[in-house]
Amino acid sequence: MVYAQRFDQYYLGKEQLKFGMEVYDEVIRRLDDLKNGVITIDYRAIHLLYEHKKSIHKRLEFIVSRFDVPLRLKGLKEEYRKVMDTVDSARRLMLKHTIGNGEGYNLTPDKEVIDQISDTLSQVKVMEKQVLTEICDKLREVYNEF
Repeated sequence: MVYAQRFDQYYLGKEQLKFGMEVYDEVIRRLDDLKNGVITIDYRAIHLLYEHKKSIHKRLEFIVSRFDVPLRLKGLKEEYRKVMDTVDSARRLMLKHTIGNGEGYNLTPDKEVIDQISDTLSQVKVMEKQVLTEICDKLREVYNEF
């Protein structure tokens, strides 16, 4: 096993911090490293990505349940659920092929599995950007005084 960086390092330099849609690119890059035998990512990164999508969906549910919003915004909340569910499928696939084989923890899943997870995350990046852009536009229309 080769670690480019320790998992438990607490300080991250600015060049290591990723925000927004750049997170997808970084996770996919790290999955490519994993495919080449360099372990710089594990299941926890994809699990955290899923937890983030889940928290955004809960916030959207809150907005829809508490405020008078257009029907289209309610539909967008359901479209965001698809984003969350798709990341969850990538998360479960990673979990299945790292922990679920019954032979202990496997840090390096098959290359085909890594490709499938990377492809899924690439698709989700596009989906999420479209949905969040439209959600922001709808919220601006409704609450333009903010």
